[in-house]
Amino acid sequence: MSLSNVYTAGLNNVGSYQVAGKPYISGSSGVNASTSEKFSFPNVTKTVLIKNIDNSTAVRIGFAPRADSEHGIVNGANDNNNYFILNAGKEIKFNVKCKELFIWTGSGTSDVQVYAELTDIPAARMYSLDGIIGVGS
Repeated sequence: MSLSNVYTAGLNNVGSYQVAGKPYISGSSGVNASTSEKFSFPNVTKTVLIKNIDNSTAVRIGFAPRADSEHGIVNGANDNNNYFILNAGKEIKFNVKCKELFIWTGSGTSDVQVYAELTDIPAARMYSLDGIIGVGS
């Protein structure tokens, strides 16, 4: 029996995105403006829902971190406004494949919750979004 044609889930495998995803839930309190809060997923996502549970401070959501010279990030998502603003008390849902996302504030601190539907595709198979126009710079 040949193992050269073993079928596995991959980025372009439609079935991986048609079935309900495995749940992933996380959160963070004290998201701030000085650094990006990074959420790394163990598998490639199918859908991501982010809730800003703070009552007064908006958050920024990007697929690359904000520029931060202290941590060596020169071209960040905040350089060209490559992020979404999520107002206090609101939520946003993305139908997107990714292995990580970043959340920070413009000023002040906020609390967030992140829910994702995960595919069976290992995160290591997802290509890097760094350097893609419209994501980081």
